[in-house]
Amino acid sequence: MQRDASAGAHSAVVRVRPPRDFPHFRRAGDLIFVSGTSARRADDSIAGAERDAAGRAVLDIRAQTRAVLENIRDILTSAGASLAMWSR
Repeated sequence: MQRDASAGAHSAVVRVRPPRDFPHFRRAGDLIFVSGTSARRADDSIAGAERDAAGRAVLDIRAQTRAVLENIRDILTSAGASLAMWSR
C-alpha cells in the first residue's frame, strides 16, 4: 500500500509563501513539523542580508534569526499553535 506523500502537508496563510510546491508544515496527529523556513521576506528578499556600496554581502545573524522565528510563529499560528510554550 502506497502512502500519499502529500498527506498532512499544509501551506500556511502567512507573509512568505513556500518556494514551489513545498508545504510550510506537516501535521501528524498532535504534532506539527515545520521545515525549510528561512529569513526570506514576502518580497523574496532575505532579512539581514544586504549589499554594501562595494557590492559585498553584509550579513546580520540577529536579523536573520528574528525573521526565521517570526516566520515560524506565523506558520504555527496558521496551524492553530504557537511558540508560547518555548518562551518560558
